[in-house]
Amino acid sequence: MLWYTIIMKIQKDFWAKAKCGEAVDVYTLSNAGIALKVVTYGGIWLELKVPDSKGQVADVALSLDTLAEYQSGEDVFYLGALIGRVANRIGGAKFKLGDKTYNVSTNRPPNQLHGGEIGFDKRIWSASIQKVDGVDKLKLSLVSPDGEEGYSGTLKVDVYHYITDDGGVELEYVAVSDKDTLCNLTQHNYFNLDGHNSGDILEHELQINGDYVTEIDKDLIPTGKKTAVKGTAFDFTKSKKISKDVGDPILAPFKGYDVNYILNGKGLKKAAVVKSQKSGRVMEVWTTKPSIQFYGGNYFDKFRAKGGAVYNQYAGLALETQFAPDGINHGDNDAILKAGEVYRHKTVYKFG
Repeated sequence: MLWYTIIMKIQKDFWAKAKCGEAVDVYTLSNAGIALKVVTYGGIWLELKVPDSKGQVADVALSLDTLAEYQSGEDVFYLGALIGRVANRIGGAKFKLGDKTYNVSTNRPPNQLHGGEIGFDKRIWSASIQKVDGVDKLKLSLVSPDGEEGYSGTLKVDVYHYITDDGGVELEYVAVSDKDTLCNLTQHNYFNLDGHNSGDILEHELQINGDYVTEIDKDLIPTGKKTAVKGTAFDFTKSKKISKDVGDPILAPFKGYDVNYILNGKGLKKAAVVKSQKSGRVMEVWTTKPSIQFYGGNYFDKFRAKGGAVYNQYAGLALETQFAPDGINHGDNDAILKAGEVYRHKTVYKFG
């Protein structure tokens, strides 16, 4: 007898009313024993329930309980949110595109982080259930007007959510702009495969399919160079416990891992694998993006979260698929989206 559902289901419920008075809904997607709750505010993943090796289900996604907490103005670490227009940092909050220099908002002075003061993580997305290739998918849509946070062009974004029959949470990002602009979308989920409230992830094993990292300065701004990981604390080419090198002096300025890996291979490829010996859960990250940011939750400190949980340092890890951070300022044009062209990328978090 199968203990899991075999048909993808999507359920819509009211969640809360935003400060602006607009309703925010929560959508529950379920299939293959996995259940994902996504809210229309920020595209946030409120909950991700996944079975362990014995079939016991736990919520492995870090998040908050209420919309009021997300809208409090406090730093909530982008917990579970969709990120845009541009993920990661833009050094000096400026870049040149064509013959024009753009100055974007500085929410981490003097730099910009994750799209600015009111990035996509703080916007209310419209939602619909769309049948694509014969299956129902949750589509979140957003229009970012010309000039928002300093970016050019009206950018229209759709993000499709789907749980596959083999236990993969699939995201497909689609965007188009009426002017040349930058676009680098990602999902800022934090995972703890033992359960979101189970302590730290230091004993999780991690493998990353990347031989180089993007070199950064003390403010996490790329220098334009790449560094080979072999023989360093950044080397996850073979699976190892995160605890093994987290105390290395090279990581001390950042209190742990917060680094972009340049992935090997093209197309949809396996970027990373996370394993917990304790729960038996395994998560693979597949993506069409060329890079992935590994962040180890270095700055959590008695952070009160959902269900009364308290997140301390290393409570969860983020694996953000992306273009190279600040690439536009270092000769990397991947994030440039030409007017009328279609931005289309896919990331899959596959559980087993």
